[in-house]
Amino acid sequence: MLSNQTEVTAADFSRLSVKEDDPENFIPKANSTRCSSSASSCPLQTSTSKWEISDLQTVGVFYHPKYTPLMKLLDMVYEQTGMFGSLTIEQKEIVESLQKQIFFNYSMDDITFGDDCLGETQKNLNTIKQKKMVYVEDFLRNTVLMVYSAMMRPQPDKVSEAVFVDLFKSLVKMCGLVPVSGSEWKSKQNILQSVVSSEADVILTTTDSLESTLSPLNTMCVVSVVEVKNMTAQLNRTEEKNDCPMRTRPRRNISSYSTSSEESFYEEPFIFKRIRDRVLSQHGGELLMHVIEYNKWKNKFDCKTKKSKYRPGMIVVGTQVTLTLFDYSYDHHRELKSKSVVEKGRSCIYYSEQRDFLKKEDRDMLLEAFVRMTNTEKV
Repeated sequence: MLSNQTEVTAADFSRLSVKEDDPENFIPKANSTRCSSSASSCPLQTSTSKWEISDLQTVGVFYHPKYTPLMKLLDMVYEQTGMFGSLTIEQKEIVESLQKQIFFNYSMDDITFGDDCLGETQKNLNTIKQKKMVYVEDFLRNTVLMVYSAMMRPQPDKVSEAVFVDLFKSLVKMCGLVPVSGSEWKSKQNILQSVVSSEADVILTTTDSLESTLSPLNTMCVVSVVEVKNMTAQLNRTEEKNDCPMRTRPRRNISSYSTSSEESFYEEPFIFKRIRDRVLSQHGGELLMHVIEYNKWKNKFDCKTKKSKYRPGMIVVGTQVTLTLFDYSYDHHRELKSKSVVEKGRSCIYYSEQRDFLKKEDRDMLLEAFVRMTNTEKV
């Protein structure tokens, strides 16, 4: 925790130009100073699990003001890297089968009204058991366990993070993605002359990466998982001083975007309205650390038309999934590794709308997106 941190004012950042119909038009402008005192008085916290928005701004990482539709975000990856291409005919059949076979439809809020959700999921499970669809059966069993756990607690949002981690892993396995424990991918890097460590909750990779003998195993997607109780961002900022447990306790200082004048021309990034600052700061730090860690190898996610590379990610809050995309500049990388303060380098995190995989309509879209994310072999 920074005890002597000076808040950044609205005058610290240049005015940004944003077009709603083109998310890639957004480029955060450089900020000459973060603190009124020397950079050494504002050190980075030593673990991304403790990062706040001020730490993310210190390293020059920002969330885009607007969300990008989920499929459009995948299109951005495909256009720049050739990864996450359209579904093949065979993949379309797989997705349609999954969408048909998994039919339960409710939300975490519905669980409070009785055992209808449990019965609906058990009915779905019994149907699948007869068809010997192992991965689908595993997902439905984990869903039953989560619903049962929620029903056994005074409030459904008291279900532990570990339950949601298992549930999420079973979801992506159905789609051909390979979830790996983040503890196996710990990272420690020197950033702005500070040593910072990071450990994501889950790392996603693909089967083709596991089977490759030509290159080291690549992390494909960095996933942060938090409990349902952290789903609401800041509906009432004054309540934060009360009971708001999470992976680490949040503390908000400033918004992510300011302007060069005293008047703010830009609203707070949309994602801050639905996910807490500390979760966003930690996830941004994890994306940064992993892209730096694996920057030493030529990566499949190098961009074609700009000097940057992509790092996909996800924030999973209970059963709600937000896809993120870190656009990491090469110039920014050089500053982070060689200087004590960021002068010009900036990198941006794009993000999708939230999709709840307990709801059939949302789940159907996520299933299509996850299967598409297995397309990491360039044609």
